Amino acid sequence: MKKMLVIICCGLFFTAQGSVYINENETGEVLLIPFYSVANDLTTMVSISNGGDEYKVVKVTVRDGQQSQRLLSFNVFLKGHDIWTMGLLRTSADSVSLVTNDQSCTTLEGDLPIYQDLLTFEIDPDNELTQEEIDARMEIGSIEVYELAEVKDSDNFLKVAMDESNCGYIRDQYGAGGLWQDDLNNDEILNPVDGGLHGAAYIIDVANGFVFNSPVTHFDHFYSEGTVFHRSPEDSLPDLSSGDPVSLLIDEGRVVETRWPTGYEAISALLMKSTLSNEFEISEGIGAATEWVISFPTLRFYQRDDGFEEPFVFEAHNPNLFYFPFPNKIRANLPNYGIPDTVTDQYDSVFDREGNSINSFDCLLSACPPHQYLPSSSNTILISFTSQSWNLTQPLLAMKRYNDLEDDDAFNNPHNVLGLEFGPDFPMKKQQGKVELRINENYTRSTLRGVDIHTNQPVEYRGLPVTGFAFSRYINANAQEGLLATYASSTPHFGERSINTPDD
Repeated sequence: MKKMLVIICCGLFFTAQGSVYINENETGEVLLIPFYSVANDLTTMVSISNGGDEYKVVKVTVRDGQQSQRLLSFNVFLKGHDIWTMGLLRTSADSVSLVTNDQSCTTLEGDLPIYQDLLTFEIDPDNELTQEEIDARMEIGSIEVYELAEVKDSDNFLKVAMDESNCGYIRDQYGAGGLWQDDLNNDEILNPVDGGLHGAAYIIDVANGFVFNSPVTHFDHFYSEGTVFHRSPEDSLPDLSSGDPVSLLIDEGRVVETRWPTGYEAISALLMKSTLSNEFEISEGIGAATEWVISFPTLRFYQRDDGFEEPFVFEAHNPNLFYFPFPNKIRANLPNYGIPDTVTDQYDSVFDREGNSINSFDCLLSACPPHQYLPSSSNTILISFTSQSWNLTQPLLAMKRYNDLEDDDAFNNPHNVLGLEFGPDFPMKKQQGKVELRINENYTRSTLRGVDIHTNQPVEYRGLPVTGFAFSRYINANAQEGLLATYASSTPHFGERSINTPDD
């Protein structure tokens, strides 16, 4: 039976039986891993855990970091309390592979350990990309995990095959003459989804000896009540548009349930932020550097939907380019703009740990320097915070250089990597701090497409649907004689919401 969330607020009871929400208990029907990387000899490890007794069918979809197109999709069959694990790594100069030695059944072909290359069927269907361009698309990306169904506790062929680890037999049922050829959602075999999945992801640098967490978002009640969404492994569905179009969140002590025209807008509502904040660390004494990973999981739906734009502000001459705020003074080597340093309207967005503004520009009589809007096109943006003393020419989590420009319309390379450098004489107390990016009217259009489920009146959301984290690396050469110690950490981004309901 599908669980029901009950929220008590102001003496009223609200049920989330048909509303998707982010489960802070870190279980759900859909898991979003916002970032993986295989660049610079990194390896990404992922585990998917079934928290209940019932057997489950799950789909895993790996997407590229530029346009969120599929690189691989396959089904996994989890027994009760089963944990399935995999890794993503570069296995040769021109291939990135998913590797698993887990005995849980999947639709991946081959004997254990299975090595399955990521594929180009969506990113390069006409074989027009160079190998360098393909590598750039595959080196970073995201992973989505969807529960498709539960397996009935009976002597049906699927449960028997899972118990016997007869994985080849299960794979055969999707093909010609198989039991699933005509009826994927056979109710004699499958029950509706019921949640309880948990995911974890870690990015490992074996050579330099550190590991950090890629925080996972767990969406619960993603589907409508009673849904069985079993699909073949190669099917593009489910995706983030496949769920129930009602979102539920708590904002400033109030419960906000909003009905949207599409499922992906409900997911966007849960990720919407009007500010994006996190910390940075560039202290030279511990060799610190920080990179922000900024991910827009639903951007692709807005880029492909000609019917509307909000909440993104797209460029008129290129609907794939949208505006996003970048901190303070950007030293990104922008020769196509004719200026080495670009000023953004976030000139006062960087603070030291005492709350003092770290402002590279002075405003005279409240008149601040004119700013340059920097458009982006990618679903994933990396911002590197470093000291000029490091002389880094590329980010830690990707391979593209900061000044690898595509054209005059965008500062970005395929992954929109920006460097925010601080001079070598930067005061020690200003080498750690916080950045708060304001997603104001320059970067977002408020959306009124959602309505309150109780009053049927429009609800205004302002901001952008964004997630991600800050990654920091530290090098301590003084740990002990002869030892160079390297550490890493990650912290999810946080920020404010801007929601106006009919009662405001």
